[in-house]
Amino acid sequence: MNGTAITPTVTYNFKKSLITKAVIVAAVTILAATVFYIIRRYFYILDAYVYTGEFHLLFITKNMHMTKLELFTEYLKPMSFLMALPICLTGTCYAGLDPSSSQQVLIQATTDAFGAPMSFLFDFLGFFVLGLLSFGIGSLILGDIVPLAVRNCYSDYLDKLKKPALFIFPIAFALPFVPIIITSLVGAIAKVPFARIVQFMLAGFMLRTLVLMLFP
Repeated sequence: MNGTAITPTVTYNFKKSLITKAVIVAAVTILAATVFYIIRRYFYILDAYVYTGEFHLLFITKNMHMTKLELFTEYLKPMSFLMALPICLTGTCYAGLDPSSSQQVLIQATTDAFGAPMSFLFDFLGFFVLGLLSFGIGSLILGDIVPLAVRNCYSDYLDKLKKPALFIFPIAFALPFVPIIITSLVGAIAKVPFARIVQFMLAGFMLRTLVLMLFP
């Protein structure tokens, strides 16, 4: 032993990765189908909540398209924090999926209904959830692109990810006109470490939320 540290080589196994992802997709699909069947077949009260959720979803999407601020504000005002949170998260995620919907309607409505601090929290959490979902799905579906392309020098590629160029991600997350989904997918394809992308999202989404609230 001469005291020299030996860095372990990072190997990539496409077959193992593909099998793992297939198992995850199959397990989630079976679980979701089973839960849905049980609810529809045996739990009528829970089934009623499913229909209620569909109503709320249609209301959110319709009013974000038609920009009915007053109606949306009155809809949110009677809600408690725990009830309004999933509504606002859904609205923020929908705005990320459909650029034609009005994110400003949701921001202004939550501000009028709950105040600026709560509106900031709702919208920030919505951006964060959307970013994590996009990154997770992107990693599952597209995460093998780079490792497969640079299989022989994958460990060298991972070392290059430590460069300051990675800070383009928090900047992209902070800019309101840059789609969150696209930035998250690029991060997933590039194999940015999960802990690092979470840090970038936290910093970027705080700035994005502030900008949208201050400059409607």
